[in-house]
Amino acid sequence: MTNPQPRDYAIVVGIDDYPRYGKNGRNLRGAVRDAKLFHAWLIDQETGGGLDPDHCRLITSQGDPMALTQMTVDLVLDELWTMARDAGGGRRFYFFFSGHGQSVVGADAVTYDQSLCLPQWSQTMPHAALNADSYPNVVQTCMPFQEIVMFLDCCRVPAIKVRAINSTVGCTTPLDGFDHVNKMVYFAAEPMRRAFEGQLDDAPEDAEPEVHGYFTTALLEGLQKGSGRAGGGVGAETLWDHLEYRVPQLADGKSRRQIPRRSPTLFSDDVVFGAAGGDTKPISPAAGDQTNFEIRFSDARVGPVRLVDADANPLRDGDTSTGPWKVNLEPNAMYLLIDDGNDQQRAFVFLPAMEGKHDTF
Repeated sequence: MTNPQPRDYAIVVGIDDYPRYGKNGRNLRGAVRDAKLFHAWLIDQETGGGLDPDHCRLITSQGDPMALTQMTVDLVLDELWTMARDAGGGRRFYFFFSGHGQSVVGADAVTYDQSLCLPQWSQTMPHAALNADSYPNVVQTCMPFQEIVMFLDCCRVPAIKVRAINSTVGCTTPLDGFDHVNKMVYFAAEPMRRAFEGQLDDAPEDAEPEVHGYFTTALLEGLQKGSGRAGGGVGAETLWDHLEYRVPQLADGKSRRQIPRRSPTLFSDDVVFGAAGGDTKPISPAAGDQTNFEIRFSDARVGPVRLVDADANPLRDGDTSTGPWKVNLEPNAMYLLIDDGNDQQRAFVFLPAMEGKHDTF
């Protein structure tokens, strides 16, 4: 079978097992599951990433978690480097991590590095962590790729005494033009803040409860739904718009605060994720009197409330007692909710991944 993206490569890491993290350990319940789901999307040959399965390596803490060390990751990275070099170069390199993470604060209390904790991490082994910054740097400097994309579903809480270890992979001479490689990082949370996992309210009633990271849940929603663009898939900036809206919404539903971040501060929709075969039909708006979104009202609403489009055309109004509102919104269009009782407003872009969902205003 021909792989739609034969020049893409990926490392996917998921760690649930942290038996020494804290006095009694602090295992996670959804990190490995989320890593497997993202890996499955990457090798989906129809509408997913379209990677050759041999180019997409899944590393999890299942089995013997203490056997998963930095060398485990680095040996896989070195092997993929050899494969890409022998093939004449690669297009995109993905790095996904779900597990515990920390921000490593520098001596000036201003700078920091992102660390990705390994199963051995403990108060007495605080350096058992990957320096997240070193991995895209070594790929950019040494390896023949045009794009590097990182998705990091982990906390960014501060840990001053930790020194995350750089990748042991490297080269003596940087590649020509390495500074032109496009590098993008999607973080699950703000610096110095936590990322969360939990059971989701919209799971089927007859399904066994599953725990997932809020960031990976929103990420897969955006990747699987696409953006309605011709040829399918979702652009990097449009995917970010979805994460920026959806991650706080999922966290807020569980009385948590979680806001994703990215680096750099602007992505290009010329970078497209998914729709492996390139022939996925665009998602079209619902027609006629169909509805594709529900707006609910919190107890804080005073009302009356209005919904208007980007041109300030009224679409719906009324007292909060008329809610929830089932509405038909156009994908990728801007809308504004206004509470005339207290002058509060919320602007949002309705992304295709939000179809069939709800939001509380």
